[in-house]
Amino acid sequence: MYAAMQRLSPADRQALELVAVDGLSAGAAAAAVGVSPVALRVRMVRARRPN
Repeated sequence: MYAAMQRLSPADRQALELVAVDGLSAGAAAAAVGVSPVALRVRMVRARRPN
């Protein structure tokens, strides 16, 4: 899992960590990093894509 996460872009990894690891909602994670909820959801979609 850690190797797969290292292949993500820093922004996508941060979104995944905030939501999946830290348990924040998409809205709370978006506010924490200063992006819109839509932008954070796009990052989550990219992070969850199989490579």
